[in-house]
Amino acid sequence: MDAAFWVLRFKINSNDLHRLLEIKNFVPNNEEDLEQWKQRIRANVEMDVNLTAEWQIYATENKKMEEYLFVNTNSLDVVFVLQY
Repeated sequence: MDAAFWVLRFKINSNDLHRLLEIKNFVPNNEEDLEQWKQRIRANVEMDVNLTAEWQIYATENKKMEEYLFVNTNSLDVVFVLQY
């Protein structure tokens, strides 16, 4: 199977964010390195995302693919990453 790396950037309101986290079973993930993610996103899709300490990382526990949600806690900007 071919590999894929998709990135989607959007804004979301607080209620929709909580609903998305619940529906997709995202859980906080504090083990990821934000700087490494910035480099991966830039290298794969040529998108500059300024991931700083204000960003919270969430991940799913899906075995078939990896889904990550990066949420800026100040502005509710969201970066969704799907890789498989």
